[in-house]
Amino acid sequence: MAAIRQRAQICYVFAVNTVLRDQELCGLEWAWEQRVPELDTPTIKRSVFLLPGTVTKNGRPRLAILNDAAQSIVESQRGEHDTYVSTYLDFRGERTRLGTLRNSATAVNLPHDVRRLRDTARS
Repeated sequence: MAAIRQRAQICYVFAVNTVLRDQELCGLEWAWEQRVPELDTPTIKRSVFLLPGTVTKNGRPRLAILNDAAQSIVESQRGEHDTYVSTYLDFRGERTRLGTLRNSATAVNLPHDVRRLRDTARS
């Protein structure tokens, strides 16, 4: 249970620190990552994710820019899965979408409405 709770917390924090929707977050692929060395700091190597229109709500490609917290989470997930950034293997060894915001919020006892929480934090 502790491992599930930890994964859920990582997913939730990542969702709050990006503008990714639930489906974009769960389907985020390493292939979409683009390094941006011009923005590197001595301790953080920067990247962004260019999401193809096939996975966005409006059907247009969009750029996901990562703040320090989100970049740190991306680095912690590197090597966990060959294709997906956010993944969890169930007891059968199959990829599941534990990364859904509602499940993540419930697992860490936080509010479900991540979009409202993000909007409040921005204002």
